Amino acid sequence: MNSSPVRQPARSCPHCHSDRVRRSHRRATADRILHALGAEIRRCSKCRRRHAAFATFSLPLNEPAAGEGVWTRILVMASGFVVCLVFVWWVIRRFTESSG
Repeated sequence: MNSSPVRQPARSCPHCHSDRVRRSHRRATADRILHALGAEIRRCSKCRRRHAAFATFSLPLNEPAAGEGVWTRILVMASGFVVCLVFVWWVIRRFTESSG
């Protein structure tokens, strides 16, 4: 039986090169996408930075600032509200034009 060894994700931090890394929870959508592509999300216990560990390399993940998430959510909600208003306006205008 010919079985190739499974490669383990990179075990050291790409920032401080410490071996004290552990698995981290997936938080953002980007984390979930990277996990779906085969990455393991890890956090360094020494420098507290997160990275996505693939079989042969690691990608550092940026930590969002504390207030950044709030403004992003507000912007997304406001733009969704504007899109809904434009859609309702378009439907009303279309049916009033076709009725007569």
